[in-house]
Amino acid sequence: MPQLALLVIDGTPRTARRTAHLEAVGGGGAAQVLLETLDRLCPQAVLTVLRAGDGQELPAGLALNSFNGILWTGTDLSVCESPDSPLIAQHLALMRACAQAGVPVFGSGWGMHLAVVALGGEVTRNPLRREFPLARKIQLTQCGVTHPVFAGRTQSYDALALHADVIEALPLGSLILAYNRTGGVQAVEIPLPGGSTFCGVQYLPEFDLREMASYATLHQDDLIDEGLFADSGQVAAFSRRAIECQVSERADLLVALGLDDDILRDDIRQQDLASWLAMIHR
Repeated sequence: MPQLALLVIDGTPRTARRTAHLEAVGGGGAAQVLLETLDRLCPQAVLTVLRAGDGQELPAGLALNSFNGILWTGTDLSVCESPDSPLIAQHLALMRACAQAGVPVFGSGWGMHLAVVALGGEVTRNPLRREFPLARKIQLTQCGVTHPVFAGRTQSYDALALHADVIEALPLGSLILAYNRTGGVQAVEIPLPGGSTFCGVQYLPEFDLREMASYATLHQDDLIDEGLFADSGQVAAFSRRAIECQVSERADLLVALGLDDDILRDDIRQQDLASWLAMIHR
């Protein structure tokens, strides 16, 4: 079987304060987390990173259709907060170029929202609340049950999440693969004009509880303002518990946070991403 060539597109400017802080408090940043996950899931793959947030271009001799698959990382950006900003416009243009390349595309979190908007759909702020730290009781649709990306998934599951945005309207021809009450559409397949498909999930299969702890530390002011935590002490307690659950699986903390194998086991948490990689590498 030929070697898999994957392009990872990182939309976050590396000079941004939040990216630097995320790395400082223990998280590797979304791109690094995804790269490490891909290296574990598909160690034979050749990985190329495009720092789109810094305006980086592909190396000479490479084009978007040089790859077997393209993956978009999550970012701190929101298509709702700054829809007219030059950076968002650049990302939308790049996503549309990916859609024309004839290559399968995968996106989590921001990556899914960006694809929806780039291809004619709408994304808005969640009128209920941010989904953090978990998207609970995600349900596969009939299309999701039979879709290869969800092969082996239970029909209902939880996933790590931190998004404040939700899909308001989908591009023409989209298939809803999973949903829940709080976040609406949780997984989608979108036909691309170049002849391939976009598969995306609103949650973050590449993250683990340590990354969620880092996110909470970084964004504690926002999370407190939104009513998800009462104060910084609660944020710190959550972060400590999340990290301890990841490394020790203490029964009392698992019960307190409501965690099970959907979150704790890498093979289950990352199953959608692993199945997408297998699908494009047949």
